[in-house]
Amino acid sequence: MARTRLSLVFWCLVLLAGLISGHLFRIQVLQREHYLAEADRQHKQKIILRPRRGDILDVSGEPLAVSAEGLDVYAVPSRITDRRKTASALATHLDLPGDNIMKRIGRQRPFVMIQQKVSPLKVRELRRMNLPGIGFVPSSKRYYPHHALAAQLIGYVGVDEVGLTGIEFALDQQLRGAPGWLVVQRDARGKPYNMLDYPLEQQSNGCSVRLTIEADFQEIVEEALRRSVTTSGAKNGCVVAVRPSTGEILAMASYPSIDLNVTRSFGDGDFRNLATNLPFEPGSTFKPFVACALISGGHVSFDDSVFCENGTWRLGRRTIRDVHQYGRLSFAEVLAKSSNIGMAKLVQSAGDNELYRALRSFGFGNYTGSEFSGEDRGRLLQPDRWDRTTKTSLAIGYGLLVTPLQMAMGYAALANGGKLYEPTVIAAITDEHGNVCHSSKPREVRQAVDPEIAKLVCRAMVRAVDNGTGTTAKVHGFPVAGKTGTSMKADPGTGYGGNGYISSFGGFFPADDPQLAIFVMINEPSFSFRWGSASAAPVFGEIIRNTMLSASSVIDRSRLDLPDHHLMAVGDNNSSVSPSSSGTGSAPLSSVQPDRPDPSSMPDVRGMPVRKAVATLTSLGLKVKVDGTVKVISQDLPPASRIVEGQTILLVAMPAAETGGRKTFSMAGEPAKGSAVNPQRKQGDAN
Repeated sequence: MARTRLSLVFWCLVLLAGLISGHLFRIQVLQREHYLAEADRQHKQKIILRPRRGDILDVSGEPLAVSAEGLDVYAVPSRITDRRKTASALATHLDLPGDNIMKRIGRQRPFVMIQQKVSPLKVRELRRMNLPGIGFVPSSKRYYPHHALAAQLIGYVGVDEVGLTGIEFALDQQLRGAPGWLVVQRDARGKPYNMLDYPLEQQSNGCSVRLTIEADFQEIVEEALRRSVTTSGAKNGCVVAVRPSTGEILAMASYPSIDLNVTRSFGDGDFRNLATNLPFEPGSTFKPFVACALISGGHVSFDDSVFCENGTWRLGRRTIRDVHQYGRLSFAEVLAKSSNIGMAKLVQSAGDNELYRALRSFGFGNYTGSEFSGEDRGRLLQPDRWDRTTKTSLAIGYGLLVTPLQMAMGYAALANGGKLYEPTVIAAITDEHGNVCHSSKPREVRQAVDPEIAKLVCRAMVRAVDNGTGTTAKVHGFPVAGKTGTSMKADPGTGYGGNGYISSFGGFFPADDPQLAIFVMINEPSFSFRWGSASAAPVFGEIIRNTMLSASSVIDRSRLDLPDHHLMAVGDNNSSVSPSSSGTGSAPLSSVQPDRPDPSSMPDVRGMPVRKAVATLTSLGLKVKVDGTVKVISQDLPPASRIVEGQTILLVAMPAAETGGRKTFSMAGEPAKGSAVNPQRKQGDAN
């Protein structure tokens, strides 16, 4: 009996040993690779290395969008020893809901991102707590140094630094770069450390994009636009400035603007680029293109005249009206005085297909070919869809939809002898090592109109500014070509008359050697500011005058015939500002400033743009107070005086060029007494 029991125990032990041996054989031989991989997973961690997003710069290299270095906080749930304590600590230091963190770290995942772009101070506090299973990986945070400058043009990125609007979206692939990865080893306590022979795939940082816009000029444009929109009580507005000879966009502004560093407080509509996404009926600013079509077709010459019916003309069931009562006008006067009746009469001789082709040649009804995503193409119906009134409507800027960018490029073509270019806002794209990946060159689309015809129309546009509807765009001492427009907004249900107005102005400077083509659009100004001469044309004049007073290089002054002893007009349209005389508080506005100020003495910032002057002084540890805008004209501490860190300096700057309060928006194109515009009319254009 005892022998049987002993035998049973023996065989049980043999069986147990066999089972153990078999299990060990399965683990160490049959499933060796599986358990090695499991051990690897527990002791190693693959971390994604995020690339640094490329910068967006202005044409001179001024940063407009940059990525500042930061850290992301992540968790490895399998390494966390006390989930409740860890969740509480993370919630306290990262301002996150504790319950949400508990759910995330409770999941059986190898890697959980807790929060991205955490400030160095918060990271330092978390490191001190030495929380098992919590790690940190370098990342970057998008920052916009100029806050609201060119906001709708630049666009912004989401939480993962993926472009959502503007240039950030359009060139997201180039800016984003390619991620890499890093494998780290963990010790017995779960703390990571690098092994030199462990795999590493280095990330490729994004390319930097240099734009064609200049920050100083963009600032001038935005300030002029802001003043017009706020003074006229308009809903919004935009300005596009173009180099006629190349198609380069030098400024593109929409107002109201947004601070790109606090995008959460804005809605999707606030990021809309009005220059490319707000189609509208242009009104009289479209007349120069119709004039080109009529002259090209041989239907009219500038010597021809037309009777303008003393302000009212019946055409079928329609009544066409002029703001003023005109008799017989030459074709040049029809343009300069913006006669709707004159244009409507003259266009009747043009064929439908002929007019359509001439307008299409300027790019209307088609995409401009720019880099902007989501650009609206506008609308210009083909002749087989026209009715009996379409041609007449087109003659006065109705019956089609255009964008401010299309209008700016059209005016640039007129300024450039009829040669139309594709717009571009990208000057160059460079990789992280400075190698040029892409460089923009002028892209000619076509010869939209004969150069001689363009010159004739431009001559009429000069008359429009000199003594027509565009006098508020004058720049003292220089010829300006331009055209005002005031169009009624249509409602699909009720038609024209009850939905406000759009005032606009298109022009170029100087008229005899154009360096700038600018289009201004003011959307729904108050009734008393509805004329293009009242709210849009003054923006053009202010931009040119303030640019001449600034350090901006947009205008090549060596090509200008500068008036003796005068700068551009700042007060009344016929006034001027002279360089200040010598003294401790003033200096000539054209004074040249040193690039590297002495850190122990007060630099001479007179004549500098306010933004650059403030940057110069704050870099020396000084506090700055500024009275005025645009350009510094005096400083309370004389140049070369000793300075002390923290000292406050008062700068007096020249105010933005204006024509004296409300006179800035003088009603030059207002209807004469006794000739008020009938608000019930279907279509018509004031000036």
